[in-house]
Amino acid sequence: AAAGINALPLDRDDFEAAISQTLTGDKLALNLKAYDLGVRMVQ
Repeated sequence: AAAGINALPLDRDDFEAAISQTLTGDKLALNLKAYDLGVRMVQ
């Protein structure tokens, strides 16, 4: 959600690149979905 209000210098691509180093499959997909929902909630 903080990324949605530009409180962090982090866009979705940066977030995905960072978490894909440790998460795969369903866990990665779930975290990306949560990121997207958080951004939408604050816009």
